[in-house]
Amino acid sequence: MARTRAFEPDEALSKAMHVFWERGFSETSIDDLVEATGVSRYGLYSVWEDKRGIFLAALDKYKADQISFMLAELETDCASRAAVENFFNFFALTAKDKNSTKGCLFANTAMEFGTADKQVAQRVTKHFRRLEGAFKRALIRARETGEVPDSFDPASGAIMLAGIAQGLLVMVRAGEPHKKIKVFAEGALNTLGAA
Repeated sequence: MARTRAFEPDEALSKAMHVFWERGFSETSIDDLVEATGVSRYGLYSVWEDKRGIFLAALDKYKADQISFMLAELETDCASRAAVENFFNFFALTAKDKNSTKGCLFANTAMEFGTADKQVAQRVTKHFRRLEGAFKRALIRARETGEVPDSFDPASGAIMLAGIAQGLLVMVRAGEPHKKIKVFAEGALNTLGAA
């Protein structure tokens, strides 16, 4: 008879994801993950093989849970300028919360790993392309509806906004004051021109 797993992998992965999000890969030990999840080292390894396997799965969970929530409005078919504004205003607001200094797991990971790990880098790149694509679609619609000037280039604007968004999240991670985060977010929206 097969032995029944004594824990719920998705719940354990969610807890592990938060540890990586807060501390990064290098500063997280397997003992930290055991403590956070309440699952033995053997139990974690039986599902994910090693710490790196847990981390890759945590990035995938972050994408499915956090990023899908964060981009929900931007990724709708009717997303336009308001969705872009709401995206940046959301971060300006949440930066007020002292518990929001974790930033973005993908931005944090990009800074920690660079291109050193191919599988990690692929996940980070896919995230950046998804963000850029969401901005581009919204900006194309905004130009079609006259919410941005006809001369506005959605492709270039999307690249710029995706970069600004990641920079904003790095500022959040660094604990920059809310006032600065708000100025940065407003600056991003000013690049769209007059509605």
